[in-house]
Amino acid sequence: MNPKILLLALVMWLSGCVEENLKDSTGAAAASPHKTQTQIEAQVTALLAQAYIDPLTDYIYQYRHDPQYHQAVQTLIETREVRCQVIAQRYQKREKTLQMLARLQKHYQYSCPQQVTDFAHQVASSALAKVPAKPKTQSVAQQKDCQQYYEQGDYANALKVCAALAKQGDARAQLKLGILYADGRGGIPKDLIEAYVWLSLAMQGGIQQAAVFRRSIAHSLSTEQLLKANDRVVLISKHFR
Repeated sequence: MNPKILLLALVMWLSGCVEENLKDSTGAAAASPHKTQTQIEAQVTALLAQAYIDPLTDYIYQYRHDPQYHQAVQTLIETREVRCQVIAQRYQKREKTLQMLARLQKHYQYSCPQQVTDFAHQVASSALAKVPAKPKTQSVAQQKDCQQYYEQGDYANALKVCAALAKQGDARAQLKLGILYADGRGGIPKDLIEAYVWLSLAMQGGIQQAAVFRRSIAHSLSTEQLLKANDRVVLISKHFR
């Protein structure tokens, strides 16, 4: 699938075009707010005995502000997290496709939104991996200047020279540019979206080190920001072909 089309589809998914999850009616919906501790414990036991995650979330949302249910809510939050992690591990082994993302979102968006977002990141990254970056010939003098300015801590000039090279497809310059934006070095405005863009391009250019930096940045971006960054990567990549 064309990465651009895939990213547009991801935007549609974020807008709620995928069918919403139908919550299981088992659980707290019919529970009375006036329960003895024994009755509350019985409710929790019943919830833990069934296999679905959404009834736990229903109960948590209904009683999260009630002091009488504090311990019950905490127990269910912890259990829900464990179950969501199990789901994440299961989907980690599956293909990173829009179809699989839609399936995960349909069943687990309500109770496991973080796991769904993480999988969306993986789907977007998988699309980017299919976009080749073919660098043009760069000036050796420019490459030396980029490296020298960077090593000397002259980040203002490094940004200027490395950016020019990065836009031509130089993977090493793209790595440096990504780090400059990630750290906000030398008075350069910190911009995690730009950092993600240039580190992604550096990865495409064969710089494995960029993957480590990009992974840490990805966790600081919302899904919306990630899609914006990926859209720019696809656009810039077209100039390298």
